[in-house]
Amino acid sequence: MGAKVKFDLTKFLAFTILIIGFSSQVYAENKLVKIGVGNWPPYYSKDGQSGIFIEIINEALRRAKIVNYKLIPTGHLRRTEWFERKELDIAVNLTTPPNVAKTHSLRVLPYSGTIITLKDSSKIRTLSDLAGLSIGSFIGSKTVYGEKFSKAMLNAHFTEIIDTNLIPRMLLHGRFDAIALDKYIFLSKLKKLEPEAFKERNYTFHGLLPITRAVIYFHDAEIWKAFKLALEDMQEDGSFSDIFEQNLKKLAE
Repeated sequence: MGAKVKFDLTKFLAFTILIIGFSSQVYAENKLVKIGVGNWPPYYSKDGQSGIFIEIINEALRRAKIVNYKLIPTGHLRRTEWFERKELDIAVNLTTPPNVAKTHSLRVLPYSGTIITLKDSSKIRTLSDLAGLSIGSFIGSKTVYGEKFSKAMLNAHFTEIIDTNLIPRMLLHGRFDAIALDKYIFLSKLKKLEPEAFKERNYTFHGLLPITRAVIYFHDAEIWKAFKLALEDMQEDGSFSDIFEQNLKKLAE
């Protein structure tokens, strides 16, 4: 009798664990995953539904078998705020804010920051050559581009601009001697806002800025793990780099 009770109890526990596991899986599959993304072409479209990073995110989610999700384009400050309030499950940003740094994160989506001047301007070989010049960049650029850039800007006439559409135009029209901006964001904005200048190629990319990577951070450890494995798989089979190459080739046309 004792053996039978023990056997029945074992079956009951196994069945209970199975049901709980099944319920958790169904919940995970049906739960809407809200993802905060940017709105800087060519990495994101203005509506946040296409672009280089969006294609990578969509493919990683597909491989991770996360089908019920919504991409929400916002400014980076609002994105951080919504993530902190758990109104977003995932957020993609240039930096990981200190108060969310303990969450699961991945730093994998590369930007191509560079110093840009007009072709007939002063020669720039190092950041120290920017001393005394008028330099423009986006809000938060000193944090993104690091200590060396920040120190160099102390000796320059440095301005951070809220409207990033103005930055390439202000360079072209002589308001800035140089700008610090992602190479492909610059080309994308120029192609749309100043098509003739885009064709003329009257600008020079100097590099000089560190490689930066967008951070993807997560509240849910299981989603983080599945997404991480999917990205690793994409990097191994070459699809990660293919997405970049195909989109950047279109941009150059």
